[in-house]
Amino acid sequence: MKILQISTELVHSGAERIVYDLSCFLQENGHQVQVACVKDTRGEVGDWLENKKIPVYWVDLSYRKPIKLIINLVKFIQFVRREKFDLVHAHQFHANVIGRLARFFGGSKVVSTVHLVERRWRPWHFIFDSLTAFLCVKEICVSHAVLEFTAQKVPFMKKKLLVIYNGVQFERESVNLTKVSLPESISNKFIFGAVGRLTQQKGFIHLLDAFLRLQQKKHEMGLIIIGEGPERIRLQKFIEENGLEKSVVLLGYQKSPDFFYQKMNAFVMPSLFEGFGLVAVEAMHFGLPVIATQVDSLPEIIQDGVTGYLCPSKNARALADVMEKVFLNQEHSKNIALAGQKFVHENFPLSKMFQEHLELYEAVVCNK
Repeated sequence: MKILQISTELVHSGAERIVYDLSCFLQENGHQVQVACVKDTRGEVGDWLENKKIPVYWVDLSYRKPIKLIINLVKFIQFVRREKFDLVHAHQFHANVIGRLARFFGGSKVVSTVHLVERRWRPWHFIFDSLTAFLCVKEICVSHAVLEFTAQKVPFMKKKLLVIYNGVQFERESVNLTKVSLPESISNKFIFGAVGRLTQQKGFIHLLDAFLRLQQKKHEMGLIIIGEGPERIRLQKFIEENGLEKSVVLLGYQKSPDFFYQKMNAFVMPSLFEGFGLVAVEAMHFGLPVIATQVDSLPEIIQDGVTGYLCPSKNARALADVMEKVFLNQEHSKNIALAGQKFVHENFPLSKMFQEHLELYEAVVCNK
């Protein structure tokens, strides 16, 4: 098969990582694959793809330059028609727009993936999805929470929705812990960790608030947060204003957080909304007790008190209580972590995600 994957961006984040994994899998299994990126911004995932000799088409749809936008959109539609892809797979809203527009003008069959329960004010997303439902063969949802949300917001798509969970590569190379360097002020403490882009959606400000409450109780613990994004200044300001510099470290972007997962004693995911929760699955794979907010897809990954811990979102006091519970009951938390590890290994292997996508692609392409 000849397949085009379209992504809104190619920065290192959950949806973009799935685009990369799928593209590499298709190439390794003899399929022709290319990737298109809506925003002409170089990202880590774009570099990874090109290093794998997977062509990347940078579309560059800049809304601030309407004439350039129209020209580049026309060029992209011509590109799709010229290449005669068997299938176009669009990930996220902006990629979905150009994928369906290309289909409207005689392009390839389109499937799309919804990676998020969109809680922000974005009514045009659902309006567009409804008006162009006839241009999409199937729409993949990365969790049942995403499917239920999408079916409610876009009833025209209801019969085309299906769930394919994201997957994680559990067979990884061993980690050399000597490469990891943490500040001496936290290196011998119980370390909570978090991974994700520094955006409001990820709720890291509430995590800092919860950690501050625990510090006021004089617990010997540290916190590391891996990721980069627009919330960094706000988070850094909170850290400095509350004297947390010696116990909280913003580690910035890390290509491989695996080194740091193995330095953590527990993992926290304080998201306000979430489509899947890839980093929670990764943390559970590494045998960490995971504390997450009870939003959207996260209860599909974590059963409270069985495979991890759940608490309300935007509630620093409740989050602090669960973090303290894990800290004070470390032996019990290890047993919870082992149950979580077993659960994710059985339910979210990358091979399962690949197989389900391939079966869908073949069914769509063969259905003339």
